[in-house]
Amino acid sequence: MHDASGSLPEQSTKRTGRIAPRLLWRGVVGGAAFGAGMVLAFPPFGFWPATLLMPLAIAWLASTRSSHNVSIALGAFLGVLPAWGYEHAWIFNVSELGFPFIILYSSFFAGLSTWVLAKVHFRFPRLPMGLACAAVWTLVEVARGDAILGGYPWLLAAHPLIDAPRLTGPGAVIGVYGISCLLAGIAGALIDLTVLKRVRDALLTLAGVVLIWLSMSALPVPRPIGSFPVAIIQTNVRQDNRTPTTPWETIEAMRSLVVHTREAALERPAFIVWPESMMPGRTLDPASLAEEKREGVYYKVRPPEGSGEPFEVNAWEFAEATLELQRDIGIPLMAGSESYTNLRIQELPEGGIEYIADETFNSAFLIDRGQVQSRYDKIFLTPFGEVMPGIRHWPWLQNRVRALGAYGMPFDLSSGRSTNALEIRRDAANPLRAVAPICFEATMPNVCRRLVYSSGHREADVIVNGTNDGWFNTFPLGRRQHLQAARWRCVELATPMARAANTGVSAIVDHRGRLVASGINGHPGAIGVDGVLSGELPIIQGASFYAQGGWITGWIIASLGLLLSVWSCIPVRPAAIKETVSPHPKESHSS
Repeated sequence: MHDASGSLPEQSTKRTGRIAPRLLWRGVVGGAAFGAGMVLAFPPFGFWPATLLMPLAIAWLASTRSSHNVSIALGAFLGVLPAWGYEHAWIFNVSELGFPFIILYSSFFAGLSTWVLAKVHFRFPRLPMGLACAAVWTLVEVARGDAILGGYPWLLAAHPLIDAPRLTGPGAVIGVYGISCLLAGIAGALIDLTVLKRVRDALLTLAGVVLIWLSMSALPVPRPIGSFPVAIIQTNVRQDNRTPTTPWETIEAMRSLVVHTREAALERPAFIVWPESMMPGRTLDPASLAEEKREGVYYKVRPPEGSGEPFEVNAWEFAEATLELQRDIGIPLMAGSESYTNLRIQELPEGGIEYIADETFNSAFLIDRGQVQSRYDKIFLTPFGEVMPGIRHWPWLQNRVRALGAYGMPFDLSSGRSTNALEIRRDAANPLRAVAPICFEATMPNVCRRLVYSSGHREADVIVNGTNDGWFNTFPLGRRQHLQAARWRCVELATPMARAANTGVSAIVDHRGRLVASGINGHPGAIGVDGVLSGELPIIQGASFYAQGGWITGWIIASLGLLLSVWSCIPVRPAAIKETVSPHPKESHSS
């Protein structure tokens, strides 16, 4: 039996409910091709054209036109598992339980997109694969990146294109999801052309994608009206849940910060940035520091053997040293630390103390004139890193999960409520406005858009991203992938970024997502070194098309994909199915 599209159905329309081995193996091959494209396209290899293999593999699998969609989807899920395991190897150091979960979770979406697209193609065989693939791929990326479990926009199809600046133009209009949609359209059109033999559909889709890409790239982008110097301090401190810093290491980190900050100040930048949570001590919050003083909190410091006698350091001394350092250099400083609401410090019966607060925030502080002038509290908590999605309101269950494989991760943070910009003193009438997404927040398109354009117009001149990438441990690819994803916020929002990363990669990124500088000054390596990175960032006036409404494009296309998916799942009469796949005299062919 031949269908109207010219493709040959591999199975009958009768559903047997059994796994078809031949289709399962086809799915495994397609999933492996998806994984190969992902590994090659992303750091450390960085061969960005290979990213097209991801949607291309899914479109090829869906072109089977079989009622055994589950067999193909299961194969795709199994085939891509090794690639996701490679990309997420660093998570094992953070959480043994989280490692298999994130691999299964990420691979699930390859199987899901295969299953959904196959159902859509089976139900609507006349719909060009280019259009169907674009809609379904966007649906799955938006669901994974923004909707499900808080969002995990890691290794999206468009991300590698940030290293092909001539191709990032549409990002300022339709964002990273929109570019992924265009890539999926190309992939589906190639399947139309080569597998389904729909030359006209393929050429029309490809022409449409090229027209959209060129026209959006030609739209004007806000231009710089000036520039300002910035200095970033990159630290190289072991700081994850398996290798906590000792009090002695904390003191050594403070010494390094002071030395490099004074070095950076010699260039007289507009401001200086420290990485997330790199200030030794628990907090910079004035009220919480006062509580530490009232309770007399201190650290017992044991120097390395043979280098001195143990001694005590007051917990608040690091914060006071930071404030004094800023007052001395006279340059605004942004530093990360925790902050608390109604902090109480209690002694534990078994010894030691406990910090108890109504709310605990991961915060970025702006310090000027020797005082904390303002702060930003992280509004989006990293799923499974700072919060357990779905179970955060049941502490007993969260504690059980943590005990199974997330040792040392308290999951006690609260979400901030304000998107306020931090005003950095430059001159009395024209302060420099900065927003400070913390760590993983810089990968979230909607979070950064709310920060930079919280009231519909530009609220910030620069994005300042402090992050602790020590979580990636000995895996450099995760650090580079994190930076790659963050650079897309500059494209979408036409806003430059200063990124300070513990252990690297620190970077200065312009409003087009291009790297101005990375690593530290005068050093060939960007990872595992500490020092200063300095450079100029542009001042941008005006808003991008994406910020003014283009961001909704991905959601609209995802909604169309959802509509197609739901429609394809609605049961139809067997006669209707028979009519759908009946041969057309002019288009059928002999096998």
